Amino acid sequence: TFGLRVENNIFPTWGVAGGMGGGTSSVVMNPGTPQEKKIRAFSDDNVWKKGDLVRIHTAGGGGWGDPLEREPDLVLDDVLDGFVSVEAAQKSYGVVIDPVTMAIDQRGTAAMRKDLQSSRGPTKMFHRFNYFDTAEEELEWVEKNIPR
Repeated sequence: TFGLRVENNIFPTWGVAGGMGGGTSSVVMNPGTPQEKKIRAFSDDNVWKKGDLVRIHTAGGGGWGDPLEREPDLVLDDVLDGFVSVEAAQKSYGVVIDPVTMAIDQRGTAAMRKDLQSSRGPTKMFHRFNYFDTAEEELEWVEKNIPR
């Protein structure tokens, strides 16, 4: 058996100065199989058998600064280094990269950033996605999602 303590599985780290919030963590035993089981972040007596696979996805840190203002060449460097996928570069940074040539589409990037900017509105000093903007919403979420 094993005990598990993983942070930021419900509440992602905050983004600051226009940066987006980080990702959340998760732990899954035997992912993609009929025996797949999500493991609660703070749990004990989790049974592990020989041959079981445990996938631990750690939370990402929150960002600093507006991702749409990041230099496209720096985003491309992160893609080439394996830190960011081509899809995430487009979705999070508004940088359109050809997946075959790995070249930045300058016109596509300008259009994507304009679309993302207009759809999301102004950035916040602290970005928490849409999580828990009021205590009432927080309590409602906890009651619905936290096993007792």
